[in-house]
Amino acid sequence: MNRTILSLVMFALPSLAAEPVSTDLPVQAPALRVTGSATGYQPLLRYEYENGRLELPISLDTRLEATRPFALDRDGTKSSGAMQFSPRARIGLRLMSPPSWGKVSLLLEYEHDVPTGTITGTLPDGLGMPGSEGLTTQLRKAMLRLSYGEYVVVGGGVMTSNWGLGLLANDGAHGWEPGSARFTDPRGGDRVIRGFLATGPHTPLGLVAAVAIDKVQGDDSLLTGVQQGKPNADYDDQAGQVVASVSLGRPGDTWAGVYVALRNQTTWDHRYLQVAAFDASGTWRQSLWGGSTLRLGGEVAYLGGNATLGATATFPVQQVRQLGVLTRNSLDLGGFGFAFDGAFASGDGNPDDATQNGFRADPNADMGLLLFKQVLAAQTARGSAMAGDPLLVGVPAPGVERLPTRGAVTNSLSVFPRMFVRPVDGLEVYGGVLLAWSLVPVFDAFNTRISGGTPRNAVNGTPTGMLGTEFDLGARFRMLFNGTEVMIGAEGGLLVPGGQFALASGKTPGAITGGRLMLGWRL
Repeated sequence: MNRTILSLVMFALPSLAAEPVSTDLPVQAPALRVTGSATGYQPLLRYEYENGRLELPISLDTRLEATRPFALDRDGTKSSGAMQFSPRARIGLRLMSPPSWGKVSLLLEYEHDVPTGTITGTLPDGLGMPGSEGLTTQLRKAMLRLSYGEYVVVGGGVMTSNWGLGLLANDGAHGWEPGSARFTDPRGGDRVIRGFLATGPHTPLGLVAAVAIDKVQGDDSLLTGVQQGKPNADYDDQAGQVVASVSLGRPGDTWAGVYVALRNQTTWDHRYLQVAAFDASGTWRQSLWGGSTLRLGGEVAYLGGNATLGATATFPVQQVRQLGVLTRNSLDLGGFGFAFDGAFASGDGNPDDATQNGFRADPNADMGLLLFKQVLAAQTARGSAMAGDPLLVGVPAPGVERLPTRGAVTNSLSVFPRMFVRPVDGLEVYGGVLLAWSLVPVFDAFNTRISGGTPRNAVNGTPTGMLGTEFDLGARFRMLFNGTEVMIGAEGGLLVPGGQFALASGKTPGAITGGRLMLGWRL
């Protein structure tokens, strides 16, 4: 049982990479490339003066979403179908030294979400159920950076962490952009207390090297006591890491980099995760005929190490061997274009051996609306309640709190071709078909245990074949309004479940539908 649980953990290690550092403004989400009349956006509250520049960016975002109820367990428990309300107010401050300082550059940055999270109606029991996050505040940045030309950059404080396409380290700030056709609305993000030292860019290739020491404040691998069903912060996971990175080029354009990170994570009951992460990522941007643009991007991550989370008497320490791949590509032809995303996340085909092969991407490295974000997230969340119910299993096994995928892409090969059109100035309509296959059977810990080890899914069916086919359609409109940027969006999806969700009768369940409305205002 313990081994079965750990095979579903698929440790994700966001916040592992030091962001590429340069002598320009701090590395962050690229400025939005908006269509039509919204091309001139800048923070409304900004002031340039002799001693530098001050910006006070503010953004207000709201999301309403709902999914048609679907089965979660063998007893017919269904998801609630309740509306999920996800507001976010983000305030910030950036203070930059003036050019008159010469080679010396100073940056002070602060960013805070007040509030962020999701509230909804009554939900079925289960840790990590979609919509169960509640509202909270989240300090994202309180940091200082000092540089002397391209020779040395030093800094520290609370900051977000992002690397490459965000497969592992994802700051939750790289969302939808015109031409991306992504079905994404990121929340949260990886946060660390970091001290770093860097140098660069050097040579015409823009060589940057950096090292950092982190105390992790929040990511999807680091569970709080509340996320584990415990009463307070005394049960929070603790993690520290040492990272090093080398990169060439400039993020958001043509860029390539690698990093290595060593992470040590412990739980309140003295279980541990000790891994090394190796991540290579790159992007390529090329202007073509008539103002069209081709963008290619890829990231490969490998995790290796040891863990006692979910240990068994036979294997008290398991080896971690996991592989993840992500690619995002687009061709923007002006009035229309195409996009293609693909992902590979290794699965664990043998829950009873000493090796953990399951990979879990960062939840903000999303693919589609329903399959990963809602259906798998809800069924694995319900699975944590079933596997941890002492009335059913006696003494709950350690590690049940890590069963929920919490919306992450995991144990799958998926492809997501899409197309977008711009019928009028500022409006983009996009859609596509997500095809996803499971690399190993999607099994439920409780149902598999009571069946004697034969894989059973959440509804006690025999999982085979595809995860499913998802049809998604969306539209977003953006415009400038009195110097501020307004975004209105709507997205909907229809998921045709595959054989991995087969019912106990052998039939596949009916189609699952869902959608969301989004409103954003950047000041």
